[in-house]
Amino acid sequence: MAGDKVKKGFAFYLLMFILLIVAVFLGILTFMLFSPQKDVLGFKYFSFSESEQVVQTTAKEDINFSSLNEIRVNAKKASVNVLKSNVDKDTIEFVNNSIGFARSEQNTVFTRELILDKMNGILTINVTEPEGFLHFSNNVEVNILVPSEIGDKEDEKSINYNQLLTTKLTISTDSGNVSLGLSSSDKEEMTAYNTIAPSNIDIRTGSGSIKFNKYITSRFSNINLVTGSGSISSEVGLTIMGNNGTNKISTSNGKINISTVTMTGYAWTADKEELLNVNIGNGTFNCDKFLGTISVVTTNGNVNINELSGHFSANNTKDFIEAPSFNIKKVGGDVSIPHGNNAKIEIGQVDGYINIDLNGGKAKVGAMKGINDRSWISTDSGIIEAYVADEKSGVIHNFESNNGEINVTFTSEIRSHTSILSNTGNVNLSIRSGYKFLLEVKTTDGKYVETLNDKVSFEFIDSKEYKMPFGVHGYTGTASSVLIQTNGQVRGKLLPLFS
Repeated sequence: MAGDKVKKGFAFYLLMFILLIVAVFLGILTFMLFSPQKDVLGFKYFSFSESEQVVQTTAKEDINFSSLNEIRVNAKKASVNVLKSNVDKDTIEFVNNSIGFARSEQNTVFTRELILDKMNGILTINVTEPEGFLHFSNNVEVNILVPSEIGDKEDEKSINYNQLLTTKLTISTDSGNVSLGLSSSDKEEMTAYNTIAPSNIDIRTGSGSIKFNKYITSRFSNINLVTGSGSISSEVGLTIMGNNGTNKISTSNGKINISTVTMTGYAWTADKEELLNVNIGNGTFNCDKFLGTISVVTTNGNVNINELSGHFSANNTKDFIEAPSFNIKKVGGDVSIPHGNNAKIEIGQVDGYINIDLNGGKAKVGAMKGINDRSWISTDSGIIEAYVADEKSGVIHNFESNNGEINVTFTSEIRSHTSILSNTGNVNLSIRSGYKFLLEVKTTDGKYVETLNDKVSFEFIDSKEYKMPFGVHGYTGTASSVLIQTNGQVRGKLLPLFS
């Protein structure tokens, strides 16, 4: 009985002690909430709800966008927006609605600094946001507001034709998002009233997103977009007029979505001019129509393009690329992936030269037009699936594998010299009835396979007539030929008439 009373008494005092601790904690918390910025036991609470529009620099100099060669913004968590607005003057707006808790040594003061370099025409905007270990709200914005209209209020205003056309935008954030242009307007037509048109853009963010909204004239002399894990997207097609090879779009793990990219020129040159460099790391690049040449750097990323008018290259080093995915429906130029490792490649049509080298993975090319004079696809243990169509005379196709499977299908008359080489992998050759060409079948030691058997067979050859080299369907020339050299299985198939 006495033991039970002791236990009940201990439980009562323990409960009272816990309630006392909770009451003290709530009291301290209440005091902190009603006393922002006060240091309490090594912690402090901060809460802001403020907005300020400035038309002068910190040194009280008027801001005039038309006189600037460059606007630089340096921020950490703040979002940066550049857009047309109904303000009366060129304006920088600062919005701070951040709420949270911080340690006493952390800086919880919001500061902004505007520095004008008149000699070089550069306006620098530096922002320091409140620091903390717990943020309930991190809504901090830097808004660069370009007036839609100018003039006195008493008089009729006129459209402001300054669209930042000659002003470079250089924006850097740690995690803040960057947005360019209005997403909607009271006037549907895109004019100087509602549209910005910066020609030179350099945006870098650690984890923030980069977005081009509807009301931006997307013609750039140079463009550099970099985000670590954020996304890059555009509601409008991007036209890039620069031709110095420095144009770049990059993400480490994020997603890039751009409907249309147009380069002013897309001829492949030795110094890589007139192309767009895309670095996606482990991220994704999606584009519907790409009018130009693109160079991709990736480790395990995904590239999806519906139509590419220029050349495609992924000239990564062998140690860098692992198992990315390249899915392109049509390529008007050349394809170069010399170190594909375990990539999965699917290309619907290629009009130019092909150079693909894989370790494993799979390479599927839907229609090799052979406008240029050579195609080369090789793999160690991966799968090759190639379709040759509408080729010109004199083209050379090379398909090589160590022990992977090679499938080659001709959907038009054979006018090329095609070489299919494998060590132990199987080879499947498919043609339509009536195609004429010179066929040679050899083992890897260079000896002809003199008789058809369970290992080597052709649906379009009568075993009684088979003799190496063999003119298929009575062919007597040498301009069109197929060489198959392997120790693996060889199958020759006839395609269905209407396939």
